[in-house]
Amino acid sequence: MQSSTAVPRRSPFHRGPRRQRRGVQIEPTKPVVTAEPAIVLIADDDESTRIVLQRALTKDGYIAIPVDDGGEIWPILDRENVVALVLDLKMPGVNGWEVLRRLREDFRYRGRRIRVIVVSGQADRESREFALRLGADQFFAKPFDLELVRRALLPNP
Repeated sequence: MQSSTAVPRRSPFHRGPRRQRRGVQIEPTKPVVTAEPAIVLIADDDESTRIVLQRALTKDGYIAIPVDDGGEIWPILDRENVVALVLDLKMPGVNGWEVLRRLREDFRYRGRRIRVIVVSGQADRESREFALRLGADQFFAKPFDLELVRRALLPNP
């Protein structure tokens, strides 16, 4: 007959959160966290510009989503964690100027840090300065140097 003070026997397969092996504490393995590729939106009505940028950015490891109207940006921004936007100023529908204004004024986007790189044929000095005042991080005139756009998408050190 067993006494009531007997210690219940543990299964040989039971392992608690920590194990000890020859006097050394072993922590349980933590899952490896992998970073998801960054999402970049490309808003330009010129198909060849969208294709060139999408191919180059995909090759760089980004998820590049092309759109040809600024109005298509908002649903994507609402559901995805977009890190950057390559933006043309002259597009049919919602143009780049309106996109810049809304990014600055709308509370849903104002708090997010989305890098905005303007790539436009409208490259006069006033347009450049106004785009930068509205919140663009960089401004490149078309035709642009693809390598400069790629570098502009990199996070600041």
